[in-house]
Amino acid sequence: MKEEFIALQIKRIRRNIIILIVVLTLLSIFIAFYRGIGLMILSVVFFVFIMGPVRFIRKLKSIKIYSVNKALSVYGYFYDVAQYINNEILRGDSVRYGNVIITDSWILKLNTFSLDIIKIDDIVWAYQQIIRHKQGVIMPGVVAPLDEVGKTFAVIINSKNPIAPTIRINTTHMSYMDKSKEVEIEGVEKQQRMLNILDELEKRNSYAIYEYSSDLSKIWDEDRDRFIKLVMSQYSQ
Repeated sequence: MKEEFIALQIKRIRRNIIILIVVLTLLSIFIAFYRGIGLMILSVVFFVFIMGPVRFIRKLKSIKIYSVNKALSVYGYFYDVAQYINNEILRGDSVRYGNVIITDSWILKLNTFSLDIIKIDDIVWAYQQIIRHKQGVIMPGVVAPLDEVGKTFAVIINSKNPIAPTIRINTTHMSYMDKSKEVEIEGVEKQQRMLNILDELEKRNSYAIYEYSSDLSKIWDEDRDRFIKLVMSQYSQ
């Protein structure tokens, strides 16, 4: 039988944490021996980067130290929610865009050391954000216009659940001075992946708002309850 999805995520996060600890430990030892750090400092480094992680690794046996537990517990008892998600993954009708998985009821973002989860029925506002990256040459006495060197395409997903995370999914396309057709197509494809995520969410939750405006942002920041009531009123109609 295929191993359950949530169990795999716990193993993945454990592995990444251990890799980070090993890298930091080796780096601290390298600095201690090759950069002339004294014996006292070396002892401190040893305690912090070796003795600390040893105790920490022992705690990895318990899933409760993971953000996975916290993320799932937002929606109920950990094992019940985990089984619910596992069943939807095993059905095989979920879609995946890089580190983002969308099932019938959930959107999951697989981070290096954590797992972000939002129940799709709880989404009230999701939208695309485009950040333009510009660069210019600075010379004394010369004011040169900034050239666009790339864009970051992002999707921001907000839930009505006050303790659920806001999920941000992004991808960056850097073009620099290369304006070739291939580079342009690559940028279009990256943006389309973000738009596809919004489309998949809208198929599963049609009453949420899927556009951005400064007025909506102001309401969300200043009176979130009002925003949620506005969205829910559309659902009841």
